[in-house]
Amino acid sequence: MATYTEEIDELITIDGAGILSVDAFTTTFKDSVEIGRSRPHSIAIPPGSDTSNLSAKVTAIANATWTDEVVAAYAAQMALNIANEGG
Repeated sequence: MATYTEEIDELITIDGAGILSVDAFTTTFKDSVEIGRSRPHSIAIPPGSDTSNLSAKVTAIANATWTDEVVAAYAAQMALNIANEGG
């Protein structure tokens, strides 16, 4: 009787700036039968972020969508936002 938990990415979306939004939940299994599920939690992952600790599915989507141009445009927009906030 093995009991284990697994993080499952339920919904992955990407916005116009390239930010990945991941809605995930933790599922508990006993003998391969689902016996519980957490409420979904959401994370936002900006272009260029390290995805090595995320699921293979999220990493694959990031690698496919975060071109050098997308990462550069996001970084430029963040720099502009910071400059505008400071002055």
